[in-house]
Amino acid sequence: VRRSGMTTIAMVVPISFLEAESYKYARKFLAENFSAIWVVAVDADGRSGIRSNSLFHTLQGRAVLIVTRDVASHENRCSKFHFADFSTVSSEEKDFRLGELFPSAGSRFSQHLIPQGTYSLIPAPPFDEQTYLKFISVTAGTPTDRAIFKSYCSGIKLAPTAMFTHVSKEALVDRTKKIAKTVTGAKVWFARQQKPPADEKLKSLKDWLCRIGSARDIEIFVRQKTIPYAFRPFLWSYVFLWTEFLSGASRLGGGGTRLRPEILKTFELSRPVGFAMAHGPKDLSPQLTQFVSFCWGVPDNDMCTRGNSYIYLDRYYNKNTHTVEQNIDIELARFVSNLVGDRIDYQPAVAVVFYAYAILSSQAYLDEFRGALFTTNQSTQRPRIPIVKDADLFVSIMDAGRMLAELESPDFDPENALGYDYDAIKNHISSCTTIDLSKIDLNASDEHVVIYGDDNFKLKLDCPEYIVNCVISGYNVLSTWFKFHSYAFTHKYFSADDCEELLDLLNKLELRAQTISTLDELVFHAIHASSLYNFEGPRILRGVAEALKYRRYLPVYTMAAACGHFGAEERVEESEEWIEVLGRIRRNPKLYVVRATGHSMEPRIKNGEYCVFEYRDTEIPETNTIVLSEHSDVIDSETEGAYSIKKLVHEDGKMVLRSLNVDP
Repeated sequence: VRRSGMTTIAMVVPISFLEAESYKYARKFLAENFSAIWVVAVDADGRSGIRSNSLFHTLQGRAVLIVTRDVASHENRCSKFHFADFSTVSSEEKDFRLGELFPSAGSRFSQHLIPQGTYSLIPAPPFDEQTYLKFISVTAGTPTDRAIFKSYCSGIKLAPTAMFTHVSKEALVDRTKKIAKTVTGAKVWFARQQKPPADEKLKSLKDWLCRIGSARDIEIFVRQKTIPYAFRPFLWSYVFLWTEFLSGASRLGGGGTRLRPEILKTFELSRPVGFAMAHGPKDLSPQLTQFVSFCWGVPDNDMCTRGNSYIYLDRYYNKNTHTVEQNIDIELARFVSNLVGDRIDYQPAVAVVFYAYAILSSQAYLDEFRGALFTTNQSTQRPRIPIVKDADLFVSIMDAGRMLAELESPDFDPENALGYDYDAIKNHISSCTTIDLSKIDLNASDEHVVIYGDDNFKLKLDCPEYIVNCVISGYNVLSTWFKFHSYAFTHKYFSADDCEELLDLLNKLELRAQTISTLDELVFHAIHASSLYNFEGPRILRGVAEALKYRRYLPVYTMAAACGHFGAEERVEESEEWIEVLGRIRRNPKLYVVRATGHSMEPRIKNGEYCVFEYRDTEIPETNTIVLSEHSDVIDSETEGAYSIKKLVHEDGKMVLRSLNVDP
């Protein structure tokens, strides 16, 4: 830094600059134009829950970045960076360390490679990259990648959420009816909440409701529009989903409403299964914890504490075809179908969802690949999971995933795994009439939950530390449950029935812990399996956008269907399957793809390979052209039908079909 001829730039940057995707190209510029990079993480990002003495007094967190450039050199590039982390010490210690930083730089800094994909300037914990790259990505990082899920989107965003959701359907209907009567009277519902709805939106909802008709008409309408809602991990809710009003209200002050027609249509027309995933686990908490939660109903966008929650379903509504279509890679679904056969009583795509959910919920998986998973939102770095070829292991992991998913269903009736005396506890709750849940004690070290009420009432429940501390997608599950069941949100006191729901939740979390304990051993075997499934061959989709047809994707037909589509007077329908073609092609609706069967055209065409053909209705092919043919009175021995791929040869004025392999 002090050497003559060196240019030095020092700057204070947000801590997110070091690894957030939005700054990737700025980091790339530094790596490609400077000879050395020194990074000091000073303040952690307080929004992720890390508590530290902030030197810069900002919630976002700060870092010091120093770059050097040799003015006389033409080779100002660096492949490594120097890193020091002061974020966890006191502000006084930070002052001291920054003051004596460079005189003792060697002892403070560690050196790390700059990853070419992300150019991140924060070192990642080491992990087995070679093993991890054998796994399959949950979703594609680029349009040409193969992945488990074909698409995803963020959840439903409501503004304000409090006006449209409630843990009780009856309370939601009652509150909405009160809004229809008077805004002033309805405001008492939200008075004790941190983010009550603005008067403007309450008045707008009142006006819209009054257009419906009488109070009875309004109640019927609200009930029809109120549906189950996946609101938070392990927190079932209801939503008054009036899309016409929500679309209009999004233009009022505050905005924020974002409806997802593809999600709404999917749930309206079918019963999908899937989960919400946080794409930036590092934004949620200071440690890597489970960042997925299951969605049995229409999902909220805040299924994770920061950023969007992204929804991965077994099926999605296709706005081009106006149908609900499978969202799992076709070939992967076929592999699973062949692997498990009749051992499952649901579709292979659903099995894949349960399997993926199990892997992503496994603590063994999170621990093993923390370096790959504990990141900010990076579009090219979605989680990768192992797909085993062992049927017994696959089914065992899948069953564990199904169990974890069902534990988050409101219809699941858990066994009393923690041994609570339900009747005695509910009777004790009934002895106090004013429990508003404003005062609770979640004590992990003493392993108990304490609920307080008026007249020195106290209910103490034994609760294991791992349940008290259970965090999913950034939410402490128990704290979140108590918040949305408190008087401030429900406008009713905690009852014996509410207590029964709480005891069920605690038992569900205990069963979750037991399931993950068993699952971890299975996942260990999956991670280290000698044989894993991976995609072979090109990418095949069911239905693609019109703009991509015959350019990036070509239709896939069986031999019979291809001949029927292009050659018959009454054509068969256009193929539903489209195969990706590498490289650019000029749009040509006469191009199509057929998969070869047999060995008669080897070595030119191997069994199972995909072949591109062009339909020509009048032109006679030149000699030695490979053709797809239909025979009127000949059965091909390999395809067992009247269709085959052969070489067409002109001999003595005739057209003859020949195999390349004389001994197939």
